[in-house]
Amino acid sequence: MKTKFSWLGIVAVCIILCVSSFLIGCENNSGEGRITYKGRVVSLTGNQPIADVTVSITNGTIVKASMVTQADGLFSLSVITIEINETYYLKLTDKNGVSKKGQLRAFGLAEYDYGDIPFGEVVPTVETTALTAMNETSFTCKCNVTSQGNARVTERGLCWGTNVPTIEDNVVPCGSGTGEYSCTVENAGININTTTYYARAYAKNDYGIAYGEPIEINSSMFAYFSLPTMQYAGYTYHIHPDLGAMQWEQANNACQNLVAYGFSDWYLPNKEELVNIGVMSSALQIGKFYWTSTTWGDYSNRHYYVIYNNDYNYWKESERGTNDSDVLDVVPVRKDR
Repeated sequence: MKTKFSWLGIVAVCIILCVSSFLIGCENNSGEGRITYKGRVVSLTGNQPIADVTVSITNGTIVKASMVTQADGLFSLSVITIEINETYYLKLTDKNGVSKKGQLRAFGLAEYDYGDIPFGEVVPTVETTALTAMNETSFTCKCNVTSQGNARVTERGLCWGTNVPTIEDNVVPCGSGTGEYSCTVENAGININTTTYYARAYAKNDYGIAYGEPIEINSSMFAYFSLPTMQYAGYTYHIHPDLGAMQWEQANNACQNLVAYGFSDWYLPNKEELVNIGVMSSALQIGKFYWTSTTWGDYSNRHYYVIYNNDYNYWKESERGTNDSDVLDVVPVRKDR
């Protein structure tokens, strides 16, 4: 009986050691692992004592691990996950379970180090990035959910109408989650020739709905979409017609103050941008000299210009800058993703 008890004890100890080894292990080949957060609650809204704040790890529906912070705000949380790719969130609540907003620095495995985490009932952040295409009866907008807030984004899309819209108006759902997306509105009742429309991105999570800034869409935009364009460095460049010849300061001010086709963010391109505009579009005219925004060396009163090299048949920047008092042509640009 004594021997049998000893063997049972040894077996029990072995089991405990094996389980303990698994609990403290990091991600392994089977996809099992442990997520650990260690940090400090820095501040909270209101005067709630830090000692009464509970920090929790949740997957959006189930609290996986939680603890009440110490008086100095220190905490350490960890949770085992079989689905190592599952999304986790950190959440602060008071002693009554009410969500609190605050600041907290979280450190864990590299894959799960989120830095400063939003707390409480946080809705997503979404942008209406650009109007990218249109005709008389349809239009397309590029949008971007830059943050999911404190819960998964369950729906995202574009809402539109004849006034600044909400999802109570016309809606085109475009999936879920974060990141960039494009939505196209095609409706037989749309007539952009006679009516001004507004569109803006939206995103939903469990805590509410967020909207991007509205974009105005009207017939004046047709001329904008007929301008020459260039795809370069991840952007679409829209190239304004030549403003004529002038000195550099006048050229720079003319671009910065330009309001055209419903946009006010035109600018004088740098030499790399302008060379590529010459190569990739028909916007520049051979025989003309075009100002750029690029300063030549340490000379604040000299700037590069772009010309067409007739000997080698390509556009190039000047070898040295020219005096700002010279009179060259000006082509403003604007860009969007």
